Amino acid sequence: NNKIMYLGKSYTIKKTESPLMQPLTFSDQFLLYNTIENISTHDYITIHLKKLAKDILLDQSETISNTLGLKANTIKIKSLTSRWGSCSTLKNINLNWKLIHTPINVINYVIIHEFVHLLHMNHSETFWQTVKKYCPTYLKDKKWLKDYGDFVQNVY
Repeated sequence: NNKIMYLGKSYTIKKTESPLMQPLTFSDQFLLYNTIENISTHDYITIHLKKLAKDILLDQSETISNTLGLKANTIKIKSLTSRWGSCSTLKNINLNWKLIHTPINVINYVIIHEFVHLLHMNHSETFWQTVKKYCPTYLKDKKWLKDYGDFVQNVY
């Protein structure tokens, strides 16, 4: 597969011989990479996408935490096989690194969803009303995950 989604936009993966400032560079419709490491393209891109995911998801989580006035005990970026995120009764939030493939509004929806679980450990009407308060587009974002989620989960 020579295409990849990053923040909801599709890019064609392309090796370049020119030196790059970053391990991965996104330009127009291309994801450019340049490596002399003895590693598969897939593994190389995955390693660096996970690093980007961690930075972006933690930054967004911090912003959302401050906006909602809610603090998680820990926030971890992990490889979750069947979920986008989770929140435990110990107030630990896990986020799936593959969210990096989804649009930023979908990332924010998932993070808000998990933070609201700090208040409501269920999917009650009150829970969804609180999600809606901070993420008015949550139904559209949830639909995006339903429509494209399996593809995104399995692409990398």
